[in-house]
Amino acid sequence: MAAEEINLFYFVPPGGIQDQLVGGVLALGTNGTTLTPTRMVHHVSGTSTALSTITPPWSDYTGPLYLIADDVFVATTTGNLGTVFTTVANNAYGFLYDRVAAKWYPLR
Repeated sequence: MAAEEINLFYFVPPGGIQDQLVGGVLALGTNGTTLTPTRMVHHVSGTSTALSTITPPWSDYTGPLYLIADDVFVATTTGNLGTVFTTVANNAYGFLYDRVAAKWYPLR
């Protein structure tokens, strides 16, 4: 199996290469119920589909992710989210991925 190429600077917390921390808009509905982040921070748009899965950026990843809800959307536990929640538009939400449990948990 080929080695996975990872650019860790896309997930370095503030103090790192900050112009690379924010990725593009991830659209629910367009991508089904799954979000696939490529940076530490992403905007999320779409209200037609509930979020159920966030794909970890790479295998063996454990760490934070921040999503900014451009619209109200609902998240379910049918995938790898640790709890059900509903977002409020124009608010940011932090998550921590636990690779042992294979779940994303909201920061509260």
